[in-house]
Amino acid sequence: EQIVTAALLEDLREPVDPGTTAAADGNGWVLDGHKIAVRAAELASQILVPAKTANGITIFLVDPTADGVHLTALDTTTGQPEADIRLNGVRVASEAIVGGLDQGAPIVAEMVLQANAALCSYAVGACESALALTSDYIKTRKQFDQPIAMFQAVAHRAADSYIDTEALRLVARQAAWRISEGLPSETEVAIAAYWATTGGDRVLHAAQHLHGGVGVDRDYPLHRFFLAMRHLGLTMGGESRQLQALGRLVVD
Repeated sequence: EQIVTAALLEDLREPVDPGTTAAADGNGWVLDGHKIAVRAAELASQILVPAKTANGITIFLVDPTADGVHLTALDTTTGQPEADIRLNGVRVASEAIVGGLDQGAPIVAEMVLQANAALCSYAVGACESALALTSDYIKTRKQFDQPIAMFQAVAHRAADSYIDTEALRLVARQAAWRISEGLPSETEVAIAAYWATTGGDRVLHAAQHLHGGVGVDRDYPLHRFFLAMRHLGLTMGGESRQLQALGRLVVD
């Protein structure tokens, strides 16, 4: 088995408009650039690298052990392996091109679309798990000789979290279904991503709040869901990025 990852992110660049360049050199290409937060880069046997060529965007398959490839492992809040990658004069053969010369932009856009849809489903699981922990906790934690779930403010906060979780589940499933059916899904994925970065954030903050000090205890599992949601939101670009995407879709 082989692990293949994709280096899509760069500082202050959209994935479909990379700053990484690829220059023709004889029968091959020379890549230069800087990719950030590449998942599982140190575990991968090959890395998909979009780069700007003379007439468009081209995707190259790069060996992470090749000369000129420099990986720097990152410390992440979730513990998931990520790395920054610097490409300094990395030579690849023409056979390393994936999807055709200058044909990479729509492929990258589809990769981002499907990745965001998958992350939204992941967010549903994080919210659902955090809500289950919270429900169990507030039903057993007592104040004034009764479970704190009996207090109206606590019950309302938990109810709001349930609504956010189910709303996120609905939009995430709609986005995934439209992708699976080959239907236009950019709007639905942007809606789901916006809901994941806003509603999901509310759910995890409420879970932490309702747990009190227990929620930040690293021996208790809640912190893992909280950190996963924060990491997920940053990966997708946050609330503002999704609103910008929706705004462009509405205007177009």
